[in-house]
Amino acid sequence: MIKLKAFLLSLVLVIATLALLNVTYVKKIDDYYKVKDNSIRYSTSYEKYKSRDILTSNITPNTLVLMGSSELVATINEDYHPNKIFNYNDFNIMQIGTSYSQNIIQATTLGSIEESMSKRKVAIVESVQWFEKDGTHQDAFLNKASQEHIFHMLDNDKISKETKEKLINRIIEITKGNKQQNDIYKKYKSYFIDGKGTIVDKKLLELDNAMYSFKLKRKFYENHEKSDYPSLGDKTPDYDWEKMTAQFVEEVKRKTDNNDYAVDNNYYNTYLKDRYAS
Repeated sequence: MIKLKAFLLSLVLVIATLALLNVTYVKKIDDYYKVKDNSIRYSTSYEKYKSRDILTSNITPNTLVLMGSSELVATINEDYHPNKIFNYNDFNIMQIGTSYSQNIIQATTLGSIEESMSKRKVAIVESVQWFEKDGTHQDAFLNKASQEHIFHMLDNDKISKETKEKLINRIIEITKGNKQQNDIYKKYKSYFIDGKGTIVDKKLLELDNAMYSFKLKRKFYENHEKSDYPSLGDKTPDYDWEKMTAQFVEEVKRKTDNNDYAVDNNYYNTYLKDRYAS
């Protein structure tokens, strides 16, 4: 009887602690990334890109999702970057992607967040180096892929089973050198594609995913990953697009004049010159 009372008391204390944590620390984290300006949308944090909650909480009917890779980060201080032109309330950009955020990363992200995209449109910047013979490198994939996005992509009824199977097979192939990740994705395939497992198995997968999701948001909060992008106003200016385009094209030409791919000179010299000589 004494042992039972001790167990029940411990259980009550655990529940009380979790409840207190939920209304204090968890709320602080939620309040940190649920904002009304563009400070999350233009953040370049890896945790932001990987977190379904952080992304979907900051996509409004006025937000267009823009996916890309290093060009979204390398040009972030340029006057033609979306964070300069579209930093307004009536139209803004959810920027997703950094170096090595290649097509399979974008596909799983899009499959995860599409329900929040009322515009039903997405802009994707493709990079020439994405189309290498060997495809995505394992280390790059492990660094950029989101377990949370892959889970929700596979749980998305709007995506065909055939497409899901192709994606998860490729993910399993890429991660075969990392047993921990590989085992997780094999479990995903077993449940979502092969139809093996019970509701208990699904709940265990959901619990594991919830823990992964919380860790991303906690790290985003603790590392102060929010960018300083207060909105410049309610309405986007009536830009003279032809004039702006001509101006920026001339600037870009001067910065990309040592190759045939319109790639920034410094980037080309550092990463591409030996493989893609003009």
